[in-house]
Amino acid sequence: MGEAAEGRGRGKLILFGEHAVVHGYAAVACGLPLGAVACVRRGHSESFRVDHPAGSFEAEGKVLEAARGIVARFGLRLEELDGFVRLEVPVGAGMGSSAALAVALARAAQKLSGRGDAQTVEEAVSFAEGLFHGKASGIDQSAALGGGVFAFKRDGAGGPPTIEPVRAPTLRLVVAQVAPSASTAEMVASVSALAERRSSTAAIFEAIGQVATEGRQALEAGDLQAVGELMNINQGLLAALGVSIPAIDEACRLARDAGASGVKLTGAGGGGCVVALGPDEATTRAIQEGWEVRGWPVYTFTLES
Repeated sequence: MGEAAEGRGRGKLILFGEHAVVHGYAAVACGLPLGAVACVRRGHSESFRVDHPAGSFEAEGKVLEAARGIVARFGLRLEELDGFVRLEVPVGAGMGSSAALAVALARAAQKLSGRGDAQTVEEAVSFAEGLFHGKASGIDQSAALGGGVFAFKRDGAGGPPTIEPVRAPTLRLVVAQVAPSASTAEMVASVSALAERRSSTAAIFEAIGQVATEGRQALEAGDLQAVGELMNINQGLLAALGVSIPAIDEACRLARDAGASGVKLTGAGGGGCVVALGPDEATTRAIQEGWEVRGWPVYTFTLES
């Protein structure tokens, strides 16, 4: 077998703007130090393995279709490759696992083949995210390709999104996976269907967009108290859209009782993860310990600007 090629993609957290971002409003997100690593080399293989924090599986269905489509853009056939992807974030939990996987595999395929460029990688990832999520906003892809805290807004005419870096203070974030993940595509479709039935939903999207705008301003001003307050408001608005569940509500209550500056679901909701902002190290540990007592997998991140 030949030498292996490796690629990496980042996980993500949405700090402000879930669901409204799909409908053209701004959102604020961050790329994470954890994500996915892909390793591929030329050589026949009967399957393509995906390892993740809860175990591993052989790619099938949409994952297999996405993997084949990604490597094909670099003149490769998946059946003629030996490799795997190792996910460092939970699958389908609002932390961008699918985009991280797609970016990691595309970058590895580009290195192995010597073909394509950054644009080819982006096109391969867009293809995969469309398979996984249907009407994807593109925010996961942006986080997986880059990093740091950034503001994101889709182009209503179908052009490239507007992505702007946000200079933020040090953020102490605690993330817990509090329930089995829900399908992002199904949650997005559910909220879109609600918007079609109830015109008043437009006001909720607008409010979430305003929260994202104010959240960006608070981050750039270094006002973590305001950031936390806006996270709490964002959670209430997402609950109004029907994407919160009792486990998410309980996690939010526990984090606030422990002293979190703010806490909300992150991602499409219906399950998955909750993110809390800790004002200091002691409070961050208290949030982590309170969630771990419930048996939830917990991740902590300190993001420096």
